[in-house]
Amino acid sequence: MLRTVALNMLFTALPIATVSGGSAPTAKDFAAIASEWRATQAALPRSGSVSLPSDLLMDDNNVQFVGRVKKEADGSVSFDMNGVQIKATVTSTTGLTAIMSQVQKAQGNTFQVFLDGVLQPGSRFNTSLWVAGQVTHVPLFASGLEAGAPHEVIIVKDTEPQFAGTAVQQNYVTFHGFSGDAGARLVAPALVESPPQHMVEFLGDSITAGFDNQCDIPNAPKGFPWSESFSKSWATLICIELAAECHYNAWSGFGMVANCCGGSTLGSDVWTRTLATVGSTNASDPHGTTAENVWDFSSWIPQAVVINLGTNDHLGTTPTAKTAAYQERYLALLVETAKSYGSSTSFFLACGPMSSDYCTEVEWVIDHATALGLKAYLLDQRGFDDGAYGHTCAYGHPSSQIDAAMAKNGSAFIKSTLGW
Repeated sequence: MLRTVALNMLFTALPIATVSGGSAPTAKDFAAIASEWRATQAALPRSGSVSLPSDLLMDDNNVQFVGRVKKEADGSVSFDMNGVQIKATVTSTTGLTAIMSQVQKAQGNTFQVFLDGVLQPGSRFNTSLWVAGQVTHVPLFASGLEAGAPHEVIIVKDTEPQFAGTAVQQNYVTFHGFSGDAGARLVAPALVESPPQHMVEFLGDSITAGFDNQCDIPNAPKGFPWSESFSKSWATLICIELAAECHYNAWSGFGMVANCCGGSTLGSDVWTRTLATVGSTNASDPHGTTAENVWDFSSWIPQAVVINLGTNDHLGTTPTAKTAAYQERYLALLVETAKSYGSSTSFFLACGPMSSDYCTEVEWVIDHATALGLKAYLLDQRGFDDGAYGHTCAYGHPSSQIDAAMAKNGSAFIKSTLGW
């Protein structure tokens, strides 16, 4: 049974680890980040419970979700992947509150809020003070909405499934509904949107997730995980430039057949899941998940899939058994995905910018995929960390300026390749 608690929206930041030479993070680094987070959470005060609103606003027809989500038996919706959007149009209220919860406090999550198409920095919120298993009332707009007008509200998940969490723990959040003034209603959007012309899916690691990418932005949140903003990542910016509807699956530390910093669950495993942080009930099976959490690939079919996995596999420059395993697993992932999405699916396989050690292997996958009749292309992201596009962030990760440059290059390449 979930309890409810009213909390404010303060940020609890963790210090950014000291690194030298922009070196990649290690298992020790990830363990330190997780340990600091748990210690911070243990020191937080606990707030008293409040009642769940009796006039909860939750309507299957007028609340839309973009991204991989799981509808629960009580009508609530759970999710943990980057960039998931909650979209609704509300009227007859001067204020609006989101009713949400987080299954446990494995790691924090941050959300951006848009009102009538405009980002609202003052409404940005995070889960740092949420109590695990308690429903939380998040005031998006305490007052000031014009009650007689419809307002479009979009909540966007701005962080990855479980920051620095290659030792996977359930970390999903659940949206229960909205609450507003007496008489508040959810209505159909004022402008009916046409079905998206373009749909793109992304699979990646910290480079895609936006790890510490706000380090170059004055007055941006500092410390892990708050210094990460998926809204500013190259993947999100490509999606915007393509005017596409996108799904994202990007998780720091993960690889195709090996992770940078421990853990046996892989990025290629998470690809099959609805909730990334929900694994198998069999403790000896780190790769599987529960039957109800297997993603239904027929429910949303993109025209293009963009993948950047390989930095954390640490393949090196000399071929090994891991090199062969990487190539075989990568090719199998493309083949299985094409079976679900169709042979017309275009795959854009990236390498760089933090490492080029896996570029040869990516090119091998492209060659063999092409020989099988798949449409596969190299998305070359090498060289963006050479200083010409701004400085890098923690462990050599792309900053927001580098993300923007990568997005400009990537979107142009995808447009020209697909004729969009």
